[in-house]
Amino acid sequence: MAKPFSNQAVQQLLNPPETSRMALDQAARGQFPTSPKGAKFALQEARSYLNGWLREEFRPSSETTFVAFAREAGRFDVIRARYVAKKCEIEVAQTQHILVLRIRGLSSRTGSSVLQRIEEAAHKIFLKGDRIHPKTLGADAKYEYGEQQIAESGPVDPDWPHWIDSLHWFADQRELGFVLLKASGGPTRAVVSFADELNVKWFEP
Repeated sequence: MAKPFSNQAVQQLLNPPETSRMALDQAARGQFPTSPKGAKFALQEARSYLNGWLREEFRPSSETTFVAFAREAGRFDVIRARYVAKKCEIEVAQTQHILVLRIRGLSSRTGSSVLQRIEEAAHKIFLKGDRIHPKTLGADAKYEYGEQQIAESGPVDPDWPHWIDSLHWFADQRELGFVLLKASGGPTRAVVSFADELNVKWFEP
């Protein structure tokens, strides 16, 4: 797969270690893990991005547990969550600058192509979803994948990173998902990037 899918950080968000899967299973049963030192602000931030970008009916409830993993698998500070909304299973994984959202069970029109499914999903799930115009980049053994077609409507912010401009997507017959940068346009102090080296550390010392 093309970048950013081939980046180690994105691959880890897409493919959680077994220990992380087990921790999410335990959280779903009400066995809440202890958060790593320094993760409090990041946990708040992880929830706020979803509340700011998703339509209300697809946001996590106040009861959804976000689980923090310091240097998950010895690599990146990661926060994960699972929840159900509108009868869809939604899984979220984030590093400091990257957010991955995967959805199972979202209905689409009969006979829709993969590209049509992605566009329908984006319009249903995201605020400003009408600004999302996906195009296909390719396919591998598992997924068809692509990115935002910026030429369709122009960049949301031509000078600074914006989550819509950075959006990439993937889909198979069972699920679909989005990979994007955690940026809302305008100046930022940090360099917001898919680069692995900029997504290692998120939690405070």
